[in-house]
Amino acid sequence: MNNSALFNNNTFYKAFERDLRRARQSVIIESPFITRRRMEHLLPLLTRLRRKGVRIVVNTRSRRT
Repeated sequence: MNNSALFNNNTFYKAFERDLRRARQSVIIESPFITRRRMEHLLPLLTRLRRKGVRIVVNTRSRRT
């Protein structure tokens, strides 16, 4: 079942984390603007997924120097 919704900066991450917890095979994150702080927040969840055998790919831009 596909549900569609619009999110804003106050509602997106709660739904995103719910979707991550439901992942069974793979997660692909495409975000050129993901911050270190956000990744540190998501890391425990992503680590649990990896332990369950979920493939994770994060595509982002290089850090500015």
